[in-house]
Amino acid sequence: MFIKTTIVENLNDVISLEGPTGTGKTMSFLIVKEYLDGLIKDGLLHGGIVYINGKNKTVIDVLVDVIHSFGYEVPRRGYSFGYYIDKLIDIAKDVGHIHICVDEIDKVKGGRNTVEDLLYYLSRTQNVSATIITNNFQFFRTITDPRVRGSITKDKTIIFERYNYDQCYNILKERCKLAFVDGAIDDDAIKLAAEITSFEQGNIRSGLEILRKSVQIALSTNKDKITKEIVKMASEDIRLRKYSEKILALPASLRLIIMAAYFLRLEKCRTVFSSREIYYKQNEYRAILGKKTVALEIVWNALSELVEYGFLDQIKRSKGRGKGIERMYELIYPLEAISYAFKRDPELKELFNKELRGIKEKGRLREHGYT
Repeated sequence: MFIKTTIVENLNDVISLEGPTGTGKTMSFLIVKEYLDGLIKDGLLHGGIVYINGKNKTVIDVLVDVIHSFGYEVPRRGYSFGYYIDKLIDIAKDVGHIHICVDEIDKVKGGRNTVEDLLYYLSRTQNVSATIITNNFQFFRTITDPRVRGSITKDKTIIFERYNYDQCYNILKERCKLAFVDGAIDDDAIKLAAEITSFEQGNIRSGLEILRKSVQIALSTNKDKITKEIVKMASEDIRLRKYSEKILALPASLRLIIMAAYFLRLEKCRTVFSSREIYYKQNEYRAILGKKTVALEIVWNALSELVEYGFLDQIKRSKGRGKGIERMYELIYPLEAISYAFKRDPELKELFNKELRGIKEKGRLREHGYT
């Protein structure tokens, strides 16, 4: 209704769709676009609608993509912001009212011209209106220009809430009907996927990811039906993979320190270690790998970095009266995620597996839940 009204009455409105990722904002716009494109094709509406994802694009990139979408050629570089706005005005004379959707508006990169410049002209250029989509509820607070803030009215803002259990179940069940032959998935499996999805994030993409992973597990284990147990396995695998990706994104020197803390925990059967214990352990690993040892100060800095990233916790302990303090470190990242990551680490997996075999031979893993 909002978009159709902007086209029919030639309004310069900015409509906003806000909400967490995976709650249907983009899909809703595209459904509306498809419906209104049909009215335009039948001659019942005079105008044009274009969808652009603004992620990692500059303001100029967005305008160029809009212009190209209408079949007009303009260069990407060498012209001013005003040149592209004038081109939009010329296109509107031919097409009629132009409605532009900029998805992930908060991810549009700044430059010579800012997102505020873009929104200012989209809300004031003749025969042009816009829909903006954002996952960031704080986005509009970052807009400092009162003219722009005033153009984005709350009465044309639609908030998309996270999906609840019933919504997740109905969506996933419908997708299963489309994707699977009859009997390929238990209803209890769909219910569990919906329960996990609604409880964890309310993001339907997570539920679809669980179902996709369930298919992979079922095929790899020669199962002809996706069961509740397979969904549990898929959910756990996805959880560990996401945790492990954060470890594997670190440089090898930091991963080696995490490995040192991990095996100290298994070997010593305690959770807190001094920086020197971690230092000597990681230098032991460096020697095995044929790398030069590093100074204690470098490891101190690395430990502080890992504390900042949320892998370790720092605990300060007094050495006694007049003797200062000692910094101790606790590994607070899930152990199973660390193991999952290092078993897939292209540089360190051989060392990790060798150390793990050594620990197993000493019989130290039972109390940690390992077999």
